[in-house]
Amino acid sequence: GWAAYWHSVQLAAWTAIIGTAVVFVGAYLLEKTRAFAAGRVIAQFMAMLPMAVPGLVLGLAYIFFFNAKGNPFGFLYGTMAILVINSLTHFYTVSHLTASTALKQLDHEFEAVSASLKVSLLRTMTRVTLPVCLPAVLDISIYLFVNAMTTVSAVIFLYSTDTKLAAIAIVNMDEAGFTAAAAAMAMAKSAPKSKPMSVEPRSRVPWPKAPPSFSPNLLDIISAQVEDCRLPLSLANCLVMVSHWGTKRMRMASKGPISGGISAAISAVVGATPKV
Repeated sequence: GWAAYWHSVQLAAWTAIIGTAVVFVGAYLLEKTRAFAAGRVIAQFMAMLPMAVPGLVLGLAYIFFFNAKGNPFGFLYGTMAILVINSLTHFYTVSHLTASTALKQLDHEFEAVSASLKVSLLRTMTRVTLPVCLPAVLDISIYLFVNAMTTVSAVIFLYSTDTKLAAIAIVNMDEAGFTAAAAAMAMAKSAPKSKPMSVEPRSRVPWPKAPPSFSPNLLDIISAQVEDCRLPLSLANCLVMVSHWGTKRMRMASKGPISGGISAAISAVVGATPKV
């Protein structure tokens, strides 16, 4: 039901909020600090590692680790927290590379000047670096939100009855034969990453403008097809442009009057006959 959908929204929101902070701070410490060179190399390697691990392998590894006897973190299994941690780990590499690329474009003198003025590293990051890298931070949050909203491979091993996600509900409904319900849930699930469509009144729809060499009768035919909703407006504009281009090419080739071949061809496409 809709509970699974809201679980997915909750997972995506927590992953985007926590993940963006963790990714940006981690990338900042790796790119803007020079201490612990060996540790920075290991951290960089660990940041690249999730890219090489499939989601199914990651989910199975979480099962074996969090269900092991004596593991103090076993209480996390079956909760929303483990889903957030898993999603963040799964999509960490791309987010880390995005943040690192944005930070590498900044001058390293910012940190040197801050150190000479005895300004803390935290204040420099929040007052200078973060505002400059804000577009990259927004890209990271959107990337984490969308992928956490649609992921299936790893979380399918980690959910419980209280944390069932929409992606898993879609798989279960499709396997049970409820294809229509699964399709409806999939459409609702893709709504957050879809661009809203605006429908204008028919009177406001701009009609295709006829070039000087365009047949007025053919323009009336295309306009009538758009008015009756039998021809998309974008296709109508394409037909006008193609006709204009073809007319110019034929006129240049013949250097004289052209025949109605282009108009007849487009009339056949729109399913009407030009007036004589």
